[in-house]
Amino acid sequence: MVRELEHFFRGLDARLKILRKHQKEFDRYLASGLNVFSLLDPNENRLSDVLVNFLDPAGTHGQGCSFLAAFIKQFNLEDQGYPFRNDVSVSRESTTTHIPADRRRIDVVITFDGRSAIAIENKPWARDQVRQIPDYLQHLHKKYGERFVLIYLS
Repeated sequence: MVRELEHFFRGLDARLKILRKHQKEFDRYLASGLNVFSLLDPNENRLSDVLVNFLDPAGTHGQGCSFLAAFIKQFNLEDQGYPFRNDVSVSRESTTTHIPADRRRIDVVITFDGRSAIAIENKPWARDQVRQIPDYLQHLHKKYGERFVLIYLS
């Protein structure tokens, strides 16, 4: 029995590698990691989670850069140097570490090469906090220079 288990597990690693490789290809059609029920009961944080999932090329939707490319096109950002690439990072609740008000959190930040960014402030129901947007702009300017866009969704 021990030998049979060793034999089974020895071959399992190779099979898992093959599965992971092909899973990405299949997910372009099947989106096996997407659970629509996790998107229900929206609030500001849940809506940010939805944005992050769909805009992240590695999101559970399995569609790669498709949603990010459509988003960039929708906001006419391709002319401003925001082509979608493989070196994209999408984060939620990104802290404003480059300014004195370092405890603020930007809802969604998409970075390209770590040198440019699209920041999204998601405000469907809440009011702005005092100096919230000026603080975000100051942080983004210090971190990315002129290579950022802040999108405000109300």
